[in-house]
Amino acid sequence: MIKLTQNLAIEAGRHGISVFSIHPGLLPIGLAETALRPDAPPGTHDARVHAWARGERTAGRGAEPGPAIEQICRLTIGRYDELSGRHVCVHDDLEEILRHIHHVRDSELCLLAMHRIAV
Repeated sequence: MIKLTQNLAIEAGRHGISVFSIHPGLLPIGLAETALRPDAPPGTHDARVHAWARGERTAGRGAEPGPAIEQICRLTIGRYDELSGRHVCVHDDLEEILRHIHHVRDSELCLLAMHRIAV
């Protein structure tokens, strides 16, 4: 996905189009909704998936649909076009990353998150 995003950004950039991939976090909808239900019998595969999903959300790697949608909308307004070709997460602070755009470019970073960018 990341390499596809990079390649599409290069191709589409010639036409003024920015491309991003985004990790929305573990959202409590769709497939994750089932994984987050606590009704799985103990010791089953479903119970292990439920424990993993709960652990991910407890560790802060989950998200609600609203913030995920807001992050996607922020990427569409053009303010972050300098980050085109990169993979962002719903939890990323795009303003903070943009402040370090020279480091991002110089290091050829494609995965973005301030906790992953050694500034």
